[in-house]
Amino acid sequence: MHFAERLSRAVRSSDLELKPFATDLDYVIASGMAANEQSFGALAFWGKHLHDFNKLQQLQSKLVKVMVARSRAKRSRSPVDEVGRCAEAALRWWIDDQCGTCHGVMYQAVGQLRSTLVCPVCSGSGKKAEPRMQDVLVDWPEAQWRFVFNQTVNYLDNELGYFLRAAAGKVIK
Repeated sequence: MHFAERLSRAVRSSDLELKPFATDLDYVIASGMAANEQSFGALAFWGKHLHDFNKLQQLQSKLVKVMVARSRAKRSRSPVDEVGRCAEAALRWWIDDQCGTCHGVMYQAVGQLRSTLVCPVCSGSGKKAEPRMQDVLVDWPEAQWRFVFNQTVNYLDNELGYFLRAAAGKVIK
């Protein structure tokens, strides 16, 4: 089980008793300690894995500020509201990026069994289609849209990873 899954289960657990080995409470404590160092990553975790609406709002607000600041640092002439809309679209996609047909397993299901046939909707990627810039009302060249969208998704992945590594390092084994 991956650390993110283990932490997600621990946060929802009712068994928060201290024991001589790592328990749910240790994971919750470790995530709290890591959140002090990696606050953006903690918001990303709570938003993506626990679907906490308040954390998602905070994450969206911070993400838009970060991406606008990055755009300005590169002296981009993209309007601030369009950069914000791109960041929001990337966040919405990142929060729920699994293909709705195969649910991220990349293969078609036949009844309760998974077949060897690649999912026709996602072509075996396990991911749903990314939003189009026209749907987000952004008027940029396609290459710029792809760059900013992917940069935003990579930033979210990196921050989540930093948080999970920090939390995993704090769990008492």
